[in-house]
Amino acid sequence: MSLAPAHIAIVGPGAIGQLIYHQLNQYQLNRHQLNLHQHKCLLLWPKAQSAIPTQLTFIDRQGVSHHSHHQGLSLANATKAELATIQLVIVTVKAHQVLSAIVPLLPKLAPNCQILLLHNGLGPHLALKAHLSAQPQPLGLLLGTTSQGAMRINDYTIAHTGTGVTQWGQASAPAINAGLPISASLQQGFSSAIPECQWQTDIINALWQKLAVNAAINPLTALHNCRNGELSDARFTGMITAVVTELVQVAAADGVALNYAELLARVYSVIALTANNYSSMQQDMALGRQTEIAAINGYIVARAQAHQLEAPQNQQLLAAILQRQAH
Repeated sequence: MSLAPAHIAIVGPGAIGQLIYHQLNQYQLNRHQLNLHQHKCLLLWPKAQSAIPTQLTFIDRQGVSHHSHHQGLSLANATKAELATIQLVIVTVKAHQVLSAIVPLLPKLAPNCQILLLHNGLGPHLALKAHLSAQPQPLGLLLGTTSQGAMRINDYTIAHTGTGVTQWGQASAPAINAGLPISASLQQGFSSAIPECQWQTDIINALWQKLAVNAAINPLTALHNCRNGELSDARFTGMITAVVTELVQVAAADGVALNYAELLARVYSVIALTANNYSSMQQDMALGRQTEIAAINGYIVARAQAHQLEAPQNQQLLAAILQRQAH
C-alpha cells in the first residue's frame, strides 16, 4: 500500500481518536492552503488492511457532516518502513488496553519517536516506562488528558459533542535526542490543531487534578446509573469529599502537592458544567464493557498501599465497580 509520509499516528480509532484525527487533518489542510509546513497523520486500526475504509465522516458541533479521505494502516501488520517517518504516536485506547496496543509496535518505531498516552486515569504509564527502558534506544513518553466530547455513530462516523481543554506534557524524553523533549514544531502543531490545547510543564500534577474529577464522578454515576448532575445532591457529598481528601493525601505522599479546596471546587464545577452528560464509566457499565476503574480509583488505592496509607472510600468504590463488572 502506498502512503504519503506521515509524522503523526493515532492508535485507537474510537470517538476521541477519530476526533483528534479530524482536527489534525483540518489544521493541516488550512496550513497547506497557506503553503505552510504540515505534519501529516494516519490512523492505525485493529483490523485487516482490506477492512479499513478510505473515507471517514465527522459531524461538527453545528451538526454539519464533513467527509474526508483518510490514511489508515492495520495495527498488527504495519511495517517498520511504513512507520519510519512517524514522530508522534497518540494512543487513545482505554487504559487497560494501552500495553497490548503499543508494546508490539515499539520495535517498528524510529528512535526519535515519542508516544502520547491520552486516556482516563493513571498507571499504564508506569508499566509502559518499563517497556520503553528495555528498548535499545528508549523512546520519549508524553502524557495527556482531554475533556473534549465525541460520540461514535458507527465505526467510521463520529460526532463532536462537546468542547473541552486538552492538556499534555513530557514525562520522559527519548534517549536518541540526549534528553531533549518533543520538537518545537510538533509541539506547536499539535497544540494549534487541537482546540483549547495546553502544554503543561508539570503534566503529572495536571493529571492528578483530572484524576480527582474522574475518581469522584465516574464510579458514582456508574453505580447509581445517573447523569453527572445528580451528584450535586447532598446524599453524595460525603463520598465525594472523602474521595478528594484521600486523593490529596496520596498525591502528597507521591510528591504531588494539590490544594484540597480548589480541587473539590473543580469537581463540583465539572458536575455542574456536564450536568446532562453520562460519564464514560456509566456508559461502559451500561454497555457491559470493561471500565477504567483500575486506572482511576484503583490507582489511588495502589499508590496509597505503596505508601502504607489507607484510602477506604476509593477502596469501596473500586470494589463495588469490580463486583458489578463481574456479574
